[in-house]
Amino acid sequence: LGDVYKRQEYGYVIHKLDYKNCVFVLGNRNFTPLELLVKNDENCELLDKVYIGKEKRDKIQNINKWISENEFLEVNKIIVYDAIQKIILDNEQKYLDYINLNVDDELHKKTLSQGFRLGPKTTDKILIAKNEKEFNSLKDLEERAKTNIFIKNLIQKIYNEISGKDKLRIFANKAKHL
Repeated sequence: LGDVYKRQEYGYVIHKLDYKNCVFVLGNRNFTPLELLVKNDENCELLDKVYIGKEKRDKIQNINKWISENEFLEVNKIIVYDAIQKIILDNEQKYLDYINLNVDDELHKKTLSQGFRLGPKTTDKILIAKNEKEFNSLKDLEERAKTNIFIKNLIQKIYNEISGKDKLRIFANKAKHL
């Protein structure tokens, strides 16, 4: 799914620091949790999408650091889940490609079952539907596999990867361990 150290282009604000003009964001490529310094005359709200790439930035002055596990775990989980969902939907093809191109044998079946916390019946339904025809959206996956938990479980998997609870990291960079 690409280079884990690939530069993030955008991030979604997941936390505002009261004591300085900084925000925490999740980067759009690998969910990299970062602390950013906001320009003095700018304001960022929760779940705002901000540009953090190499070109001139509108709201962000500087990328301060990759945030730690402890800092990440202090952030409101509901806001983080919403940000993860926004990033997934912004990059939906990336996750479809993972399922359509990579998940087809027993090894991947086990990864799909354990990593995404899907039961064996749901896993089989996804594989059968995928083998009939590749999925064209995550909604299509859920409809054809007759499940309403795949996206929710994908969000939970990514959260666990960031927080270090899931050792099998497929989609996300882990918060820094200090």
